Amino acid sequence: MSDIDERIIEEFRANAGQVGGQLAALKGEERDRTWATVVQHYPVFGDYEKTAGIRTIPVVELTRVHSGRE
Repeated sequence: MSDIDERIIEEFRANAGQVGGQLAALKGEERDRTWATVVQHYPVFGDYEKTAGIRTIPVVELTRVHSGRE
């Protein structure tokens, strides 16, 4: 994952109230399994991956933070 991706994730974590949850970058087999599921349901992402060249598209997991207002 690139430095800019890490900085963006850290920025979202620092501003968790704006996104409503915690972000975690998926890595390795977990990232690959999740990406395969995304592409299976939304094939356009697979097309996009082909245009990305050698760059690995980051996959993040958003975990809901319960606000007590639900």
